[in-house]
Amino acid sequence: MIALNELRLVAEARETIATLPDDIMVDQNTASDILAALGRPYAPRTLHKLRCVSSTGPRFVKAPNGRIRYSLAALKEFASASI
Repeated sequence: MIALNELRLVAEARETIATLPDDIMVDQNTASDILAALGRPYAPRTLHKLRCVSSTGPRFVKAPNGRIRYSLAALKEFASASI
């Protein structure tokens, strides 16, 4: 029964993500949640490592305040390319 509830939550998350504008910017933790909902689970720490060590992660921007942000479009592109 738990698996069925989890599947419903994932389906609802995907529907919500589909309604959001592609230019929305999110932080690393939210990016991790979005990628998990899109079927590509990456921990926030893994996203950090992908940024620092390799260029294989999703595209990101560094805001003037130094914080990292991911666009929803970049996360969708990364999720679809990683399959």
